[in-house]
Amino acid sequence: MTSKTKPTDPYAKAGVNIEKGNELVDSIKASVNATHDRRVLGGIGGFAGLFQLGSKYKNPVLVGCTDGVGTKVTLSQAHNKIHLIGQDLVAMCINDMVTCGAEPLFFLDYFAASKLEPKSTAKIVKGIANACKKSNCALLGGETAEMPGHYAKNNFDLAGFSVGVVEKANLIDGKKIKSGHILLGIESSGPHSNGYSLIRSILNKHKAPNAIMQTLLKPTHLYPAPVLELIEKTNVKGMAHITGGGLTENIPRILKNGLIANVNLSTWKFPKAFQWLQEKGKISVNVDGTPLQLVAGELVVRSTFAGDTGQYSAITSSDGGLTVAICTVQDDTLRMQAVVRDLCNRVNKLRKKAKLNITDAVDVFYADLKPVDLCQSPHQSSTFISTARALACNASLLEKANIVPMPLRKCHGQIIISDISSTLFRPLLMFIFTKHR
Repeated sequence: MTSKTKPTDPYAKAGVNIEKGNELVDSIKASVNATHDRRVLGGIGGFAGLFQLGSKYKNPVLVGCTDGVGTKVTLSQAHNKIHLIGQDLVAMCINDMVTCGAEPLFFLDYFAASKLEPKSTAKIVKGIANACKKSNCALLGGETAEMPGHYAKNNFDLAGFSVGVVEKANLIDGKKIKSGHILLGIESSGPHSNGYSLIRSILNKHKAPNAIMQTLLKPTHLYPAPVLELIEKTNVKGMAHITGGGLTENIPRILKNGLIANVNLSTWKFPKAFQWLQEKGKISVNVDGTPLQLVAGELVVRSTFAGDTGQYSAITSSDGGLTVAICTVQDDTLRMQAVVRDLCNRVNKLRKKAKLNITDAVDVFYADLKPVDLCQSPHQSSTFISTARALACNASLLEKANIVPMPLRKCHGQIIISDISSTLFRPLLMFIFTKHR
């Protein structure tokens, strides 16, 4: 590299100042080197960053994440807080990484601007380095690009890439999550680095109180340290980083086997910044074509069926509030229930045939003319169902219809139900039909 860029240099005339690039590298060396340990081979300024994994891991799995800060950059610029967005960049990458149980190893950044300003850029890189140091992560290198004509005046973009590692046996992917497991949430420091296009549109119309603005500019919380400590102490089954898409899109990403998360909002204290944004922005969600405005503490939940579709047929109400599932696979229990329900239906028809009044109380007694062992198999062939057993196994259905068993020797009176013999019913049954008021 040249130590000086001549004013007559065509590169300089095109708007690219190499000298300022060298100045930037010199100003950030100390901050970057502070993130290095014996695992880092070489230093800043090489063509590639070198990192030695070592023999600590038996069966290591490398985890890679990349992300950016988004339009929070614009808001930070406007309020002279660009020194904070370095942590935003690091956090957005390594917070994703830690959901797998991985510890961050190293980080690389990419900074592109219309015009390179060494002092302001150094503030951003130093913020990146400080965030890496807090997370025991080496800032291995990066790239700065001066791109006049591509970016508007004073505009820049920021992106990063991180690599972590986890033992394969300790990989957390949500596969071990089961029904009954406890779902815990860790409070955010604010909107982090998501949704700032919407946030800025609200701020263009409404002036935010100072306390609200401070929350909106606060850098994204670094989760690796506390989460990795939690993993050491407890058996964590799965984790989700709540970014764009919110709870409803990010939590299902770790749920397997049709599981549904039950989120108890009654225990939450909603941050004032979110309440203010909801109120001023009149933020709403679209539910079946209907816009619903959300207020603090309100969540729209849509019911869906997550069970075995091979065994059940399910339908959800138009408002999404109710889901009904019907078992479509017949077994002996369902067939016996069908026998009893058909029997109750026949009793009802005979009741009408006898021209009884609706106020007439009817008792129906039954006895098996040929006693059947209720402990035997529910059916003697694929097409035969013992009515006696069906009745005995569905007492709750019979109670509603006032159909009760009685010993054969006590049966007397007129046999009302004489058409009971069918393919479904054992014909050796007698029914006595009495009425009283």
